[in-house]
Amino acid sequence: TSSPVIYLGATQLGFAAQLGAANPVAQRITLTLANGDISTIEVTDSASWLEAVREGEELVSTVNIAGLAAGTHEGTISVSAPEAINGTQSVLVPLTIGVAPPVISLSPTALPFSAQQGGANPTSQTITVENMGGGTLEWTVSDDAAWLTATTAGCLSRRSTEMAQ
Repeated sequence: TSSPVIYLGATQLGFAAQLGAANPVAQRITLTLANGDISTIEVTDSASWLEAVREGEELVSTVNIAGLAAGTHEGTISVSAPEAINGTQSVLVPLTIGVAPPVISLSPTALPFSAQQGGANPTSQTITVENMGGGTLEWTVSDDAAWLTATTAGCLSRRSTEMAQ
C-alpha cells in the first residue's frame, strides 16, 4: 500500500476587516489524507487571534480582531498526520485590519433664512458636523455669498462640531 499524503485545497487564506467592525466570515479549505485515516490529522494555529479546526474533510479558519491594531498580522495554520510522508503542511493566514475612512454628515443640510428688507438680520443657525466613519475627519467651512457668514463655533463632542451661520 501507498503511504498517506496530506492534500490541502489552498496554502494561503486572506482575511480583512475594518477596525471596530465585526469579525470576518470563517473560511474553509478542503482537507484530504490520501491513503490514510483523516481522523489522525492534527491542526494547530500560531496566533491568539487565529483559530483553525478540522470539521470532517474541511479545515475551518476564523479570526477574532478584538484588541488588534490596524495593520497586517500574520499567522500560520499547521496540518500534520503522524503517518503522512509529506510531513506538516502549512497555510499562511494574513489578516489586514484597516481604518474606515471618515464620512462627513451635516445636520440639517439646508438653512432657510428670512428677513424683512431694512429690518434686523435673521437669527444665526447651527449646522452639526459629525464624522459617521472612522479615523479623524478634518474639515473647513466657507461661504459663497456676500450676505452670508460661516464660522466654526466650537466642539460639541469628540465626534461633532458646530458651525454658526
